Amino acid sequence: MNEQLFMNKTPTRRDFLKLATLAPILATATYAGQATLQSAQSFNRPNVLFILFDTLSARHMSLYGYPRETTPNLKRFAKRATVFHKHYAGGNYTSPATASLLTGAYTWSQRGFNFMATVSEEFERQHIFRVFADAGYYRFAYTHNWLAAQLLNQFRSDITYWKPTRELCLTDTEFSDQLFANDHAVALAAERVTAEHGTVGTGSLFLSLLNRFVVSNERKALMEKYAARFPKGLPTNLETTLFVMEDAIDWVQLQVMQAPRPFFGYIHLLPPHEPYRPREEFTHLFINDRLTAVPKPLHPLSNTRFDEQSQNVTRRNYDQYVAYADSEFGRLYDFLQQSGLLDTTYLIFTADHGQLFERGTKGHFNSLLYESITHIPLLISAPGQNKRFNVRKPTSCLDVLPTLAQIAEQPIPVWGEGQLLPRFGGQANSERSIFTVEAKSNAKAAPITKATVSMIKDNYKVIHYRGYDKGYQNVFEVYDLDQDPQELTDLHSIKPETSSELEHEMIAKLDEVNRPYQRG
Repeated sequence: MNEQLFMNKTPTRRDFLKLATLAPILATATYAGQATLQSAQSFNRPNVLFILFDTLSARHMSLYGYPRETTPNLKRFAKRATVFHKHYAGGNYTSPATASLLTGAYTWSQRGFNFMATVSEEFERQHIFRVFADAGYYRFAYTHNWLAAQLLNQFRSDITYWKPTRELCLTDTEFSDQLFANDHAVALAAERVTAEHGTVGTGSLFLSLLNRFVVSNERKALMEKYAARFPKGLPTNLETTLFVMEDAIDWVQLQVMQAPRPFFGYIHLLPPHEPYRPREEFTHLFINDRLTAVPKPLHPLSNTRFDEQSQNVTRRNYDQYVAYADSEFGRLYDFLQQSGLLDTTYLIFTADHGQLFERGTKGHFNSLLYESITHIPLLISAPGQNKRFNVRKPTSCLDVLPTLAQIAEQPIPVWGEGQLLPRFGGQANSERSIFTVEAKSNAKAAPITKATVSMIKDNYKVIHYRGYDKGYQNVFEVYDLDQDPQELTDLHSIKPETSSELEHEMIAKLDEVNRPYQRG
């Protein structure tokens, strides 16, 4: 231990975090000892570091041509990575999107489509961590996001070290997972349901009042302490935690240096998820650039209503937060370069889903599946790579798992519905169909009868609405994304032959996946 760490100064929270990171390393000494008995071949395999930014739309990244310079550091990283230009999420909010990514299966198969969802029992050992466990990797994970934590908890038997969310936060109001550690998912859901307003805190009146008093004073003190650095307030997850992204990045840096080799690290960070609270130097970006959105009609299923001026302000705030998150990725990227880790490590960057600022809607927890929500980034850098490659054919988040299985020298999982990514053993296929599923209102073990499903096939996109009111019981929209990237011209009635073919494929697929859940 470094004796100078606390010499001549009062320990800071960052000092504590640095010391705390040693605990899991000591705790896994037995694992490391056992690992030496494995074949040397296992330890010649590359490390894999997986970085996910929550709610990051490819449509808002300068890397992909967005006019605002939101992602200069990801553009730097792209110079030594394979950049996927048409990569698609499995869902439009954290639960289904992350479940699809981690299992390599659509939500209609693993059933993780409800709010705060977990996957079906058969998928509890069918996921990305199991693949790396079978390959003999040390596996560590962290997320700011309580919904993603539900899934990590379900997969915890195959995670060597899962860093608790609160340990990289300044404060949090959640406590049920501490009282009922073996029933994390049920306890956390019950806490939210029974809480006042159904969102945060305990349902006990006494504990609620006490908790609110303690947390309120703590939050007030933290807000005052960080007011200069974060003038819009501290980053938060559903107002249950306060955190700074810097602490998570610091922890990742220490972890990748100390973890046994080879390692697989899964890091799911919340920014740029709303509320948009960047560091001070980013709060003045883009104010005078006069960027405005392409006007689009209001959608009958929009969950909000706001005018064009409000829409532009909200979009700018989001872009500022994207720039802040990108700067922290840049700091991690520089560290990985300078340490030499990129010579032995695959670095993967992606998002779970995007964000929408159009058609009278802002956010992502809605029934819409337009490109701003479904089109997400994917960049992969192989060890020692020093050249950029571009893949411009559609790919799916489901493709990540089989690709990583191959990197770990494991069999491609039979349960997966994805394919090997191009440039990593796969072939671009314009005839392939890629789906995104929104079915949060559907019962878990029932046919999908109320949902929005999108399908990408080459340059076409079909969006199917079923089971909604407002005349959306059975509605299709069809777009040619090459000719109409803003999705303004619905081809459903303009090109009936093409549309009919695509729509029939969509219906046939839904009939197929619903069949096991049909009664009688």
